[in-house]
Amino acid sequence: MLPSPSPIEPAARVRSRSPNTRANGRPPGLIDNLGETIAALSALVIAAALWWAGAYFTLYCLRQVGIPLDALGTWQWAIPSGVSTIQLWWWPRRRLAEYKVAIFGGVTALDLGSTLYGMIIWGSGRALPLAAGITLPKTGSGLIVPAVIVSVLLTFIPERLALWALRELRLIWMDDHDDD
Repeated sequence: MLPSPSPIEPAARVRSRSPNTRANGRPPGLIDNLGETIAALSALVIAAALWWAGAYFTLYCLRQVGIPLDALGTWQWAIPSGVSTIQLWWWPRRRLAEYKVAIFGGVTALDLGSTLYGMIIWGSGRALPLAAGITLPKTGSGLIVPAVIVSVLLTFIPERLALWALRELRLIWMDDHDDD
């Protein structure tokens, strides 16, 4: 006799609420879909801005260590684009070849390190017009700690946020038509 299946599904398969259902269980209307779409598109814009900031600091670092990126012109942006492609497609998961996980780890470490180094060089002693004005110290933990935190965020958040927003857009507009 086979054991009966468990009534509890694994957490990875359970969504608390998709954009295609309201809290009251009814399907969303056009206004609901437009609101969800604007929110997801806004998340994509935020992801793009965060990606640009991380890419800027990576390229800034590479210039500071003597790599002549200006000779590449706009092609220099292929470097952070390639990093993002590796981070998106080779994010560690089951059945991913070990060499891809190793490349992911190495590229991500270089991305984190170059973003951190670029931020430290750029931010040393810089006055930022935030709130009442913030001036970063030239050295020490007052410069390093915020740079580490922001570098980790810029290394891992943009690509994952963009994927999430794109999935939400697909759920909003594509899954509604699967039953037709």
